[in-house]
Amino acid sequence: MSCETHRQKAFAALGQSNAATLEAIYQAAATLPTLPATASPKLSLASLKDSVKTLRARPVKPSLWRDVDERWQNRVVAKGMPLDEHGAAMYLRDYGKGLGVEKACALATKAEKRGAMRFAAAMWVKAYEIQNKVSGGLPILIKDAFITEFGKPESDEAMLNRLKDATKDIREKRREERAAEREETESAQAAANRNVLPSSLNNLPPLSPTILPTSARAKFLTDATWWGQLPLSGEARRVRVDGKTDSGDMPAEIAARLKAAQKSCGAYAVEGAISDGRFVIARALAIEGRDLASATERARIEAAERIVKEVGHESVALVETARTASQKVMLTKQSGEQLWFQAACAYNAPNCYIQTKGEK
Repeated sequence: MSCETHRQKAFAALGQSNAATLEAIYQAAATLPTLPATASPKLSLASLKDSVKTLRARPVKPSLWRDVDERWQNRVVAKGMPLDEHGAAMYLRDYGKGLGVEKACALATKAEKRGAMRFAAAMWVKAYEIQNKVSGGLPILIKDAFITEFGKPESDEAMLNRLKDATKDIREKRREERAAEREETESAQAAANRNVLPSSLNNLPPLSPTILPTSARAKFLTDATWWGQLPLSGEARRVRVDGKTDSGDMPAEIAARLKAAQKSCGAYAVEGAISDGRFVIARALAIEGRDLASATERARIEAAERIVKEVGHESVALVETARTASQKVMLTKQSGEQLWFQAACAYNAPNCYIQTKGEK
């Protein structure tokens, strides 16, 4: 039965009024132009080889390299996948969902570096298919021809280059492992020493600044490398906190608060003095079991700031440090004596601590 016969029967069944409407629609549709079919990409061995040549020239991002190295070891090598097109098919079956062009290219390049040329060829085919959105994959004849041609045994030169790359990878891996071991050892040692003060503090001499007249302070006011403090009022003392607080006749409340700060600061030692019922800290000599004597004065003051913050009570305070020119001028108005020091100097370094004395 022809299409026209079907049409007439349908019109008769629908009735005259509906049939007239359908006839108009039918006639209008018959006049519409025929749209051309969407052109498919030209699939040939030559176009595949040209595309792969372009893809191989694309650089692989360093971050992607690390990811691909890990996947190669944990998936291809660890699971014993064959290093040919069958292994590539296994990989794509298990892990190919959502695979992008860049990662497919990186896997192909990785396979080449490992001498797995047929595996690499299959991955280049996959990269081509993803890039060109080839539905259903390339024809098997084109795919097999490319894998056979691309996957030929490597030359002696290529093999030598691959072995050099593999040796380089092994060396780099060993360096990374040794560095990780050192870091782990150092971290473990630091953790073990965190609550133990260094023995070097036992022989650290007291701070002995050079005494100069007030007229000498003009240099320090304008030189940004020099900072200033008011000298400690009262008897300067060192307090060591390493499981117990070696504080002499310090008030019990202050000693207890200093000891409590060890939980966050580790074993520490500070230099300060009792003033107006408070313990005022000028600098730290150690923190977290680390000797700060050879560090900079900046580091010692920053450590002291951290300790005072962790104590968090008005009974323990910090000596103010003048860093800017305006702060230094204010410092000279508070007292006739000032302690000047270079921010980058080691503790008690020669000519780095100057105390100026004169009338207010």
